[in-house]
This record gives sequence, C-alpha cells and structure tokens, in this order.
Amino acid sequence: GVAEVARSLSTTTARDGALVAVAAGDRLPVDANELPVANFAGLVETARWTCRACDAPLPRELAECPRCGAADPAEPREAQLVGAIESPTEVMDRIDVNDAHVQRLVRRFVGGEQAVADDLLELGEPAVEELLRVAWKNDGQVRADAIALLRRFGPESARALFAASDRLQDDRLLPVGEGPDAIVGRIVQGFDRSALPHVEALFASTRPSHRRILIDYFLGLGDLQAFQKVLEHFPPMEILHRCNHADPAVLRRFLQAIPRGHFLAESLLLEPTFYRDEELLAAVPEAEDPEVLVSVMLGRGPTRTMITALLAGVADDRLAATSQRVLEELGEAAIEHVLQAYADPDCGEPVQTRLARVLVRGGAAAAAHIADSFGPEASRLDDRLRALLVILGDDAVDAMVAAYERSGWVEKVLEKVGPGLMRRHNNRRVQLATALGELGTRRAKKALATLHKREKDDNLRLHLSRVLHAVEDES
Repeated sequence: GVAEVARSLSTTTARDGALVAVAAGDRLPVDANELPVANFAGLVETARWTCRACDAPLPRELAECPRCGAADPAEPREAQLVGAIESPTEVMDRIDVNDAHVQRLVRRFVGGEQAVADDLLELGEPAVEELLRVAWKNDGQVRADAIALLRRFGPESARALFAASDRLQDDRLLPVGEGPDAIVGRIVQGFDRSALPHVEALFASTRPSHRRILIDYFLGLGDLQAFQKVLEHFPPMEILHRCNHADPAVLRRFLQAIPRGHFLAESLLLEPTFYRDEELLAAVPEAEDPEVLVSVMLGRGPTRTMITALLAGVADDRLAATSQRVLEELGEAAIEHVLQAYADPDCGEPVQTRLARVLVRGGAAAAAHIADSFGPEASRLDDRLRALLVILGDDAVDAMVAAYERSGWVEKVLEKVGPGLMRRHNNRRVQLATALGELGTRRAKKALATLHKREKDDNLRLHLSRVLHAVEDES
C-alpha cells in the first residue's frame, strides 16, 4: 500500500523517459500526476533502524549505539521490508488472491500445516471449491481434515458449497463412483438449524445431487419434526438410500430421536432395503425411547445383517444385554446362528457364557439343534454341548432321544460310502447317551433304558449299559 511505498522510499519515479532515484526525505517535484512526500507524514518511520538494547532510533547500521553504547545494536524496524523474497510469483499470487495462491494454501494445509487453516478461513468463499475438490479426490485423514475445515466455514458458506459441488460434478467426464455431492452431504450434516434458510432453497432444485444433499442435511439435523419435510418430498427408497450411506455417528443420532408410533419406526425402517442394523443396535443405549428401536429390530426379523449385528453386539459390554434379549425373542430362527457362534473356538469365555444363556432360554427348540451338533469324532466342543443339554434338563430329553435314533449327516454320508465305516464314527450317539446319564433324572433313565433295548450295535449297547449302571449307583 501507500505506507509500504513511503517506508521503502528507495524506489524510482519515471519522468521524461529517465529514472531518477528518490531518497528518504527528498522532496519530489509536484505536478498533476505526482504526490508530495509531505503527504506521507506520519506514515513513514523516522528511522529505519533501532537499537535492540535501548530502542533508540538509528540513522543506519552502526557499530555502537550512541545512546547506550551497545555493540552492533542495529535492528530493522520492519524486517520484512528488507527481507529476501524467495518467489516473486508467489508474492504476486498472494496479492491477487488467485487460484494458484488458494491451491498452494490448500496443499500446505493437507500437508500438515494446520496454521494455514486460519488463512483459508480468512479467504472465505474463494477457498471452498479447492477444499471440496481435495476432500473429494482423497480419502483417510486428508479427507477428514478438509471436511472438518469446510464445516468451520459455517452455514453461510452453504450456497458457495453447493455451487462448487455443481461445477465439480459438471466437469466429471465419467460420472462413476462417489460424486462431490456425497462430500457436501457429510459437510452439511455438521450444520445446525441456522443452515435451514440456505438449505431449504434446494427443495426447488431438480438436480439429483441436491436431493441427496438435502436428505443428508436433515439426517444430520436429527430433528424429526423438520424431517417431516423430507418425508413429504421424497420417496421412501431415496430416503433409505441416504440412510444406508450416512455417517455412522449421524445415523445413530438420528435413530435415537425417533419417538413411539412414528412412521419411520412403524414402516420405513422395517423395509428389507435398510441395511444398517449395526447402527440400529448401537443407537439403543442412548435412545430417547429404547423400546422403539428394540421393536424395530424384532419387526425386521432374523435377517442376515440383523443376526450379524446382534452376534457382534454380544461381545460388546454396552450392547450385550440388548443383543441377548433380541436374540432370545427372535426364537428358533436365531438359534442356529447363536449355536454356530458358540461353537467358534476363538470365542472368548465371557461371550460363550452370554451365548449359552440365549441357547438355554431357547428350551426344547434349542435342545434339538444342540443334540444334532456333535461331530463324528470326539472334540473339545463335546463337553460344552453336553453341559448345555444338562442345564436344559428334562426339556432336552425328547430331543436327545430323537437325535440318537436318527442318522446324522455324517452317518448318512458313511452309509452311502460303506456301512462298515459306521462303527468307527459313533461319537455323536456316545455323547448323547453320556449327556442323558449326566442329567440323571427319572425321565433320562427311562430314555436310556429304551435306547438300550433298541440298540443293535454291540459297542453302543455296552456304553449304554455302563451309563445306566452309573446312574443307578448314584441314585
């Protein structure tokens, strides 16, 4: 500006084709196109140097301060005026605030210079498009940092954000994969109600990208009353599509606000095209009415995604109680999945205990699945399965007898391969007979006696006899 020109007064002025040096304090000729140096009074420092010890003004770089005697005291009042310029082009870009300057700042920001964020915020709207481009073209921490900074621009930047998204979208040669509107959707999900006036204007737009941004914003708002506008303007499939792509924390916050009897709980979230069962479960502990989300999970039934989410939730202390409850109430449809998870050798003891409770509460239906789960040869799992049958008690007796008398899948295969191999794979029946003996109730003894009378295999008859004698001795 004028002050910088006046301070540096080692500039030149062109007159009559010749360059005439102008020193500080000289008086320039005055004509219609020239400004007297007197007009710079008060803008120019009286001295360009000062003593670093006593702050006395110095006319030039002196070896000793005439006031305090400090050696080599000279220090420039404004060092930047005499500092070296690494790149004149960069300085000019900074003065013009052109695209090159903005791109340079954004590169420094995503490169880890967080201090540059304040410069970008000060630039305002000119920085929005480049930041959006970087967020869209990258992933991981670079994307997260760019999105976080764009949110700091605030709702006032919404229109610039939408315009930037449209330009980037229009410049795409092959519109395949995630577009810039997906990034804008994540950004506006961090805005509060103050962004409503800026966002509501998109209801009049027919661009698909604007429709996605609108739904994303109202999901992030977490206001069911405001969300009614979305339900009135968009088809269910379009809303579910955005729910399936929503940020996990945003979707959980939205689900937690659903009240009893709302259309979302009674219809939309029951659709099989809603795939976010894990977030449905995760939203239960902090929900305003947890029973609403529990009823939605039960209404959705034992889908693959639901069972997967519930089994994972059993291992989470925060979600275990809800997961166990829903698995129990889903009944026999979930038992096979629970039993498979229980049989996993990598399953930890606390999780096994929780899954065992679900199986035991399954009653006779669970007993039938457990009784059919013994392998052709002895394994560590056998002891755990027998323990479950014993805990189930007399409710498991009929299931064990039925499983003993019919051929398991292994026996069916061996019958086709060679009948002689059957005797080598009697572990399943041995374990069932042992479980009846460990149960030891009157009903279990009667079942053992019946099986002994019908058994034709000598080895199995001998095992049944031993189990019966052991039970009778204990009684």
